[in-house]
Amino acid sequence: MFLVNGTPQYGSAAVCQQLIDSIGTVALDGTANCFRAVTAAQACYEMLSAEEQAKVTNYALLQEKLAAYDAVAAAYIAELDALGEITLESKAAIETARAHYNAYIERGGEKGTDHKSRLACVR
Repeated sequence: MFLVNGTPQYGSAAVCQQLIDSIGTVALDGTANCFRAVTAAQACYEMLSAEEQAKVTNYALLQEKLAAYDAVAAAYIAELDALGEITLESKAAIETARAHYNAYIERGGEKGTDHKSRLACVR
């Protein structure tokens, strides 16, 4: 079941299209729950039969949103990897990375969250 405008609905091509249309901007400063919405739309699409998938007329938009999600996750992971050795001099970079991590998680991001231990050094 998927939530569409607050109403639980079973997956169908129409539901999938509504989920895709409701994603909004996929970015760290994007629409609330944008990453979670991308994941839900993708899950709905993948559970459809090939016949139902063919009825999803906005699938290209879902592909764009998935690519944006992947790009944000890759940038976030690269930012954490670039921190290198944690020192007092890296405090500003760590604080920026923490802010990006918090924004990512607040919007439902899950890809690359195994890197969160890199941010535990600054409290």
